[in-house]
Amino acid sequence: MPVVGGRTLSVDELLSYIRLNINSLVDTRIAEFSPYDDGEAAVWKSGSPLRGRIGSRSCGSRRSQDVPAGPQL
Repeated sequence: MPVVGGRTLSVDELLSYIRLNINSLVDTRIAEFSPYDDGEAAVWKSGSPLRGRIGSRSCGSRRSQDVPAGPQL
């Protein structure tokens, strides 16, 4: 697990970090994520985001075939 500030994150803390900081983990020139509206933002940022919805938006003029493929799982 990752260490932040000298402390190992739990699984729940890691998932929360990813959820709340997703745009800092992706290239926002290609896409970014945001809640659908203010009500969804409150759910998404809460300690219990189950059923919270976010949407993605493509940015720039890159086409999908220009985006390098990730590793095959």
